[in-house]
Amino acid sequence: MDQALDSIVHGLIRAERSRRKTPTERAMLQATEGVNVGHSYYAIAIDQQAAQEYETRANKWLEIAKRAVSESGVAWTRDRAAEVAHILSTELLVDWEELVALLRAKNAARGNGRMAELDGAKDRTQAELPHQFELLVLAQDRGRIPIAEQLLAPRYEAVIHARRKARSFLDGPQPDYPNAAKEAVSAVEQLARIVTGKPAATLGDAIKELRAEGRVQAPLLKGLEELWGWTSDTPGVRHGASSVLIVDAAAARYIVAQGDACIGLLLSVDAA
Repeated sequence: MDQALDSIVHGLIRAERSRRKTPTERAMLQATEGVNVGHSYYAIAIDQQAAQEYETRANKWLEIAKRAVSESGVAWTRDRAAEVAHILSTELLVDWEELVALLRAKNAARGNGRMAELDGAKDRTQAELPHQFELLVLAQDRGRIPIAEQLLAPRYEAVIHARRKARSFLDGPQPDYPNAAKEAVSAVEQLARIVTGKPAATLGDAIKELRAEGRVQAPLLKGLEELWGWTSDTPGVRHGASSVLIVDAAAARYIVAQGDACIGLLLSVDAA
């Protein structure tokens, strides 16, 4: 996650924790009003209060993280969910230690006292949070998830390999614009084969299949057709023909960008 966003989430959580310190102690005091410190219910009451506070904090920290991600305009990818989960795990460890210390201080007359309720709250939270993050990832608009992250599934191995080669040729220290364009088109063709279930199809064949099945609105196929048209009309793109492929920087960047747009469209079709 972006370091600045990471710092913001940590900072907001720590500020809210500071605000909750006095109310937490007050709530424990109210839970044991009129109960002798030596009575068994005294330890049970503050343990229950500590457990409630722990779960309240876990929910609040999750809401803080969700707000930070939402307001910063970034997407809930699996990598981002894992990073936020690590932040919450770190902060909840601080909460755990603080609440345990508070319990022991309140239970000084009874040794370490009981922590069954607090233990249970921690176990429930650890079991629940991964599912919360999974829901956030599943609910995310796929259009906002970076293409590179959408392509991490094993079924897209050939696609991501070609796309990475295109980016390497385009942005490397010694750019190779013709090969950047060729690999960008290859990435689109590889994905079109996966989407149509035809591993030997050309991009042109796949476009015909998508149009016949109605899986993509006809106007949206124009971007794919543009790539196919350029591929068909430019010597050396498809088969390494004897003609020298001439592609300048502007053309290569356009083809790579158009390829990414087509990949995004095909990924949405594949997900559907």
